[in-house]
Amino acid sequence: MGMKQFFCRLCGVLVMMTATWFAVTGCAPTSRTVSGEKGANARKEAKRKQMAPSVPFETDDAGNVVVNLDRCPALDDDHTAVTVEKTALSRPIILTHLTGNIYYALDSRCGHDSCTAIATLDGIFCPCDSTQYDFSGAAVKGSGGIPLRELPSLLNGSAIVITVN
Repeated sequence: MGMKQFFCRLCGVLVMMTATWFAVTGCAPTSRTVSGEKGANARKEAKRKQMAPSVPFETDDAGNVVVNLDRCPALDDDHTAVTVEKTALSRPIILTHLTGNIYYALDSRCGHDSCTAIATLDGIFCPCDSTQYDFSGAAVKGSGGIPLRELPSLLNGSAIVITVN
């Protein structure tokens, strides 16, 4: 075998090995970065899929959920949301910080077929019908149109007290 044939076969083997590696790992090389409107949409979609963090809470003597904001840095910024899991509601509560001292405690039950809405880093959405909600629980896009139910809540110093009964 000549040098030319050897290098052709070697290149063929390397191409096959590389293709196999990308197929097995699920990685693929890109020849360009995604920019412009497509890139912004891709970044927004990736952010939308990142789940909002779950936060610890306590229960007071009346059975209310108490979230200490000092232990909840995820709500430091405006237009943020967290999830409060395993409460007396038997489904998550979505706690949002709109702006300043304006917080909303929202029942995560979507009006569409009683599905559970999900808080993400980019907002709130229903995985069943793709309805998107703003941080106050109002439906802003999608077929649902029914806002999330606001739970009675009170900002008490550095804690938010949410009535769940």
